[in-house]
Amino acid sequence: MRRLFVLFLFFSACAPRQAGRESGSGPLSVMPEDVLLPNPDSVLREAQDAYNRKDYPRAASAYLDYVSRNNQNAIALYNLACCFGLMGDSIRASAFLRAAWDAGYRDTLHILRDPDFEPVRGSLAFKSTMDGIMAEATRGTEGKNKVYLSVGTLLPCYVVVPEDYDAEERYPLVIGLHGYGSDPKQFSDLFRRPYKTDTTKKSMKISFIYAVPCAPYPVSLGGKPGYSWTPPEGEIGKRAIWMDADYITSLPRELLKSYNIDTTRVYLLGFSQGASMAYTIGLNNYKRFKGIIAFAGWFDTTMVSLESIRKAKAEGMKVFIAHGKYDQSVPVTASMGAYKFLKEIYLDVWISQFEGGHEVPMETLEFAIKWMGL
Repeated sequence: MRRLFVLFLFFSACAPRQAGRESGSGPLSVMPEDVLLPNPDSVLREAQDAYNRKDYPRAASAYLDYVSRNNQNAIALYNLACCFGLMGDSIRASAFLRAAWDAGYRDTLHILRDPDFEPVRGSLAFKSTMDGIMAEATRGTEGKNKVYLSVGTLLPCYVVVPEDYDAEERYPLVIGLHGYGSDPKQFSDLFRRPYKTDTTKKSMKISFIYAVPCAPYPVSLGGKPGYSWTPPEGEIGKRAIWMDADYITSLPRELLKSYNIDTTRVYLLGFSQGASMAYTIGLNNYKRFKGIIAFAGWFDTTMVSLESIRKAKAEGMKVFIAHGKYDQSVPVTASMGAYKFLKEIYLDVWISQFEGGHEVPMETLEFAIKWMGL
């Protein structure tokens, strides 16, 4: 019944921008362009742009266009719930929040703090939805204590080498740290994607070895299995990060067994949660890493001492930061804050804001690689 209710809301909340078919018409009357999204990212960008302009009805309409064709995108469903929350529509805000939860959205702390839901937080519908979500989040934990044990395990690492790879030549190493809910196989294709603005360039040729290790903690986002660099329990997050640091800093030594790597030129490239990891691991291990490329991530300044950053500067550390102007997953202010913090300590840092959302555009990535000297 819950899924039927959500589907009902899909089509009753906002009228689609293009109806495309009338009641009672057959399949031969359907226009393909009304059903298929030739560029789903453009619809999300339209929604994000409208949200940033505080045109919440327009944003909701665009998000509805998107989720009516992809109702397992947990982030899009959550953002749609936020739009209805800001419009004071408690019924639809609750229904789409529930749909986001069912699709895999699990950040309960963010939901509890999100100001977008303040207009509806006191309503009976929203309270009921939140009670159900919080009950499910804690279900199965009563009368049990969970502890984490450190054990040895084998995790996959995908490696991409230059097309003209020569085993006798030493190559720089770029370690890619994927985002929350992603996986190393997907992130290893980062340089193999087409360009958006220059269609004559199909992918980027690399002159370095690109290695993408797998984060250790399984998660499910939108029904798709993925991985996280930290477990869901926040209180052991720092312990997990230091263990991740040992894992990542040992990677060049392991890869040397199979590839000819220049260990004096090792770089970290992170996206979202992976970018946050890149800041912490790279700046704390300034003798092991030459540079950091961080796309759309938070910088937890409590995890890195000023002394470490000053030593990183002395070692010649470079940091490239990039963020989409319309990112609704991690606000652009996160990267602006990281840039300001590092710039004040005179670290060699560059920031680039691009026209886009929570993504890694090829054009910006290519610029980052060139700026880094790779």
